[in-house]
Amino acid sequence: MTRGTFRRPEIQIQVEINIAAKRLTDKSFAEPLPALNRQPRLLPAATFTLLIGLLSLAAWFLLDGPCRTAHAQEQPLAAYAIENPTAEGPLMPWGLGPLAVWGSRSALPYHDGRGQDWLYIQDRTGWELHLRIPGELSPNDRSHAGYAFATPNDFWLWSGVLGRAALRHYRLNTQGARIESLTLVRETAQGDQNTRPAGLISLANGALVGAWHQFTYHEDRHLEIGFLYRSPDGRVSTLGPLRVPGRAGTPVATRWALAQHPGDGSIWAFLKRDSYREISAIRLVEDGGRLRVERIVADFIDRRAGLHTPESEFPYLAAVADLQRKVILLAYQNSRQQIFHVADSEGNLVAGVCPEPAGGRLAPHAFAKSAQISIAEIHADGRTSFVDLPAYTERVRPFGLAVEDDIWLMFEAATCRAQGPGAVFTNDEILLTRRRESWLAPQRIGRAETVNNTLAAHIFFNPEWPQFVVRLANGRLHTIERR
Repeated sequence: MTRGTFRRPEIQIQVEINIAAKRLTDKSFAEPLPALNRQPRLLPAATFTLLIGLLSLAAWFLLDGPCRTAHAQEQPLAAYAIENPTAEGPLMPWGLGPLAVWGSRSALPYHDGRGQDWLYIQDRTGWELHLRIPGELSPNDRSHAGYAFATPNDFWLWSGVLGRAALRHYRLNTQGARIESLTLVRETAQGDQNTRPAGLISLANGALVGAWHQFTYHEDRHLEIGFLYRSPDGRVSTLGPLRVPGRAGTPVATRWALAQHPGDGSIWAFLKRDSYREISAIRLVEDGGRLRVERIVADFIDRRAGLHTPESEFPYLAAVADLQRKVILLAYQNSRQQIFHVADSEGNLVAGVCPEPAGGRLAPHAFAKSAQISIAEIHADGRTSFVDLPAYTERVRPFGLAVEDDIWLMFEAATCRAQGPGAVFTNDEILLTRRRESWLAPQRIGRAETVNNTLAAHIFFNPEWPQFVVRLANGRLHTIERR
């Protein structure tokens, strides 16, 4: 364990009020705002006071109006490097993307250069702590990891592939208000060699819901799925196997997102199968201490959504609850895509929007494609509307989604830019943007470091407020959050 400390911000990111912010266009994404640590120019005191007064008055009339409370200035974002002096080597996070959250506390597991696993816990006030995860976890144990808090001191991990799928319960041991250590309470094996965990979330009443699918081919192309449920009183049960009908495409590789609906408390599970054009939805409810399926809709979002049709390969899914508007926000890469380059067996560029590289050759059979991101706004009765982000990211790359007042999205921009004699496509810098009535111009975060991280997403996000964790090209793990 490392002693709990308060972090010092490396960067303060000033987010401007909506009326002064530059509106988003495609050009805004092509030319993002300057670096995050830009300094404001100082004004004379009298001018500054007058300017603040005018902006406050304008914000009251244009943003809130006479019947709502005014907020003249947005809270700043802060960026921190996550450091553990007891760990050795780089800090490598693992998991499917969403952080575990309880109240103002969030948690993310990682392993260091020795293979020791840690749990990083931080509070929104700036307090942080690193706890050793007891026992030895293998790469298979860390794979497909979802995690959640059932209480402030009960941390649950649902993960593992190739016969290692297991539900693990850890206890945070405290002395007074201080957290001292982490203890493994119970480990329960689940499923078989083909079981693939698909996420774990905590519900408003302290219950937990996890999902899985079977990496098994069936002639009729159905997908076999199931759910874990830990009731508020601590009983663990399973629901399944269940069948999701299949059509054409690869029937086993699947991505998921889970969320509890803020409108009626129902639980929604979304899944997208590789090579399918549909996102399927399963609606579940709690019933007498158990979990019950109300309906399975295999084609919940499909070609009928037009330009919001899901990308046909393997898009990432992220789901969060919008408590203010009583909807679930589901984000994914859509069918508005660009082929950046296609190479033949000798590395010759044969198609794509990117120019031929300076060296004249690509890697044999090189292929790069990007897509835009859609966000579905899903009501409790299933009614759905869409917003989209007019920028491109790689078609399968993870991104981060959060909602608090605005919609916040962190993604890795995809651009045509030579990085050497054999490269014309690059996953460019990490950008952070937000949407109120329209998207605002993005902030540059930096370049992501993904070469050494094959066990997890590379952008992690807090599903309850704007907090994102990403490993940048300087080799350090960073958290960027709204304070």
